[in-house]
Amino acid sequence: MIFYCPACWKEIREDDKKCQRCGADLTVLDQKSFDEKLIQALEHPVRKTARMAVWILGERKTVETVAPLIRLFDVTENPFLQREILDTLDKIGTEDALNFIMESLDHHVSIVRRRAWEIMNEKEKRKE
Repeated sequence: MIFYCPACWKEIREDDKKCQRCGADLTVLDQKSFDEKLIQALEHPVRKTARMAVWILGERKTVETVAPLIRLFDVTENPFLQREILDTLDKIGTEDALNFIMESLDHHVSIVRRRAWEIMNEKEKRKE
């Protein structure tokens, strides 16, 4: 298994207490909540790890992640990750999350735009 510093994402050894690159105290990570660790994992350099964190946050319906998810959506060029973020925002369902999905109806990538449309269409059908 590969371990990364949660501050700078440099590869570290499992038993390191301090990052050799940035000096971050790695023992602090043990004090964070599971949701805080997932939010931090959104910036993980391994794409699958970030995508898994997005999915888990959706399953947990973690409201505090709406803003970090929107930031990730805005900086990533990966449309599959963007679709996963839209699905997670839909599961969380706050007003901010739904407003962002609405804004995504005009996204420049068709598969992202289509997923936003599908989510909003499903919501309309549930209202009827």
